[in-house]
Formats: sequence, C-alpha cells, structure tokens
Amino acid sequence: MIKTTTRLLAGASFSFWAVVLQIQAETFPASAMLFGYAGIDCDLISNGPDGPKSSYWDEVADFTNANQVCVTADMQQLAQRLDNAAQYGRPVFYLEPVFFEQTGDQLVLASHADVLWQMVVQAIHNSGVPPEDLIFYMADEPYHRNVNRADLVKAAQMIRATFARADILVIEAARPNPEQFYAANPNPIPDEIRYWGFNAYTMLDPSLNPAYMRELSAIETALQPDQSMALIVDATHTPIHRLAGLRAGDMGDVALNYARLAQTLTRVDLVLAYSWVGGIDGRWEKGVRDMPQHVQDTHRAIGLALTGR
Repeated sequence: MIKTTTRLLAGASFSFWAVVLQIQAETFPASAMLFGYAGIDCDLISNGPDGPKSSYWDEVADFTNANQVCVTADMQQLAQRLDNAAQYGRPVFYLEPVFFEQTGDQLVLASHADVLWQMVVQAIHNSGVPPEDLIFYMADEPYHRNVNRADLVKAAQMIRATFARADILVIEAARPNPEQFYAANPNPIPDEIRYWGFNAYTMLDPSLNPAYMRELSAIETALQPDQSMALIVDATHTPIHRLAGLRAGDMGDVALNYARLAQTLTRVDLVLAYSWVGGIDGRWEKGVRDMPQHVQDTHRAIGLALTGR
C-alpha cells in the first residue's frame, strides 16, 4: 500500500477523475486502512435540496469503510442504526454518554453506566452486528477533561468483560508537553484500548509541526505491541482556521498531507477525519460537505486510495 498510494498522492493538487483512473490501474494489497468521518449518523441535522437529513451514508459510502455512529436513547433505533452502519464497513460506535458524565471540569464514570451498558449490549445483539466488527469509541479527550485513569480502565473493562475481543478507541486532545505526560504517567494508554489517537487543528502540514510529531512519537513509544494509533485528520473549517491562514479551499491540501503522513506511520491503520458534517461544535463550523467541490473530490480520492477500493 505504501508504494502505490505514495505515488498516487504525490502531487499537492490533481484532477479527481485522473486519480480515480490511476486507482483503477493500480493493484492495491489487502492491507488497506480503515478510513471514515465523524458525525455520519449522529442526529446532526442539515437542510438540503431534498429537505432535512441527519444520516449521510449516501454521501460517503463509496469511499469510506469506518464511520462514526452515535448511541441514542431509543434502543430499537440504535439496533437499526448499527445494522445499517455495518452495511458500509466497520461502525465507529460513539458511546461516551453510556459510561461517562461531565461533573464540573472533570469527566467521571457515570453512576448508571452498568445499567445503560446492558441496554446497549441488548441493542447490539438485536442489531445482528458481530461485536468484533464494531469499534467502540469510548471517550473523547478524557485526559484533557481530567478523567481519572481508573475510571477509564473501568469503562474499558466493562466493554471487554462483555465482548472480550472488542476494539476500543479513545481520542485525546493534543497536549502542550506530550513527552512529559506520556513519560510521567505509568501506562497512560490502558491495555484494554486498541486504538489511541489525538486531535490537533489548523496545520497545513502536520509533519512539519515539531510539537505534533513529538506527540506522535510519544504515543508510539507508549503503545503496547497489540495497540495501534488512530490518525485524526483536520477536516473542518472554522474562524480559527481563517486566523491561522487556512481558507476552506486549502483543506484539500491539509487532507493530502495527513494522508501522506498516515502512510509513513507503521502503527496507524485507522484514519478518521473530523468531520464530514459541519456544526458538531457550533454553527460556525464547516465540515467537508460544506467546503468547495475540489476539497470534497480530494477527500473522495484519498478515501479510495487509503481503503484500497
């Protein structure tokens, strides 16, 4: 995959159809990456020519294989949501509200976590989706939100006690001193967690950012042999991006640089872009679907390459 895809993504700009034709001419190995987006089926409503919609599978199904779906209070709806998501690849199942709640400035284990988890377990069984096909997105930025590591471990152990082969994902926030954090905290990435990633934004090329690369290195050192990194792609455009000198039209090049980086990292096999849908953090936030067509085309071409389609 490294050799063929590096050739494919060698230029900073290209015609989408030229890339598609090149993909068709290449023979991709079976070790393709998982690639997808946040917010694909998470009750994020947008208005379009056909009216309001909150599910976006029709927009990404042909070039992704791992997209975020969110837990919902309606367990019948959740079973249907998981079943539908599994038709398009591995569901990245966001279920932080099942296990955690925010108390002041601290993320803590929810007192009702065991009850909610059993309800979700039944919904998973009802969906017919094998648990090993799910990626359990357990927590978002937990250490940034002052979680107690013991609570993180308890939640992961609850999942693993039910589904021994569960792949658990945690995404952390970028840290100002990553080497100190990962060196000072014994086993900061609990053994039960399969994928560990972190998010950072407003960089044209993360590989040229020393702090970003130091964090990647610190995480790689902290990983156990059976753990992997999830690479989180900056795929939003906000006023903060504009202040950093990035236009919405530049976000295709940003995605290309993340894709190139992913190919150099041997511990990465999951690439998640935040986000296809805008408005997760506020109405001022654009997702890829809100950006210029050439940015969307670039993402599609990257997805086809990374997934080996």
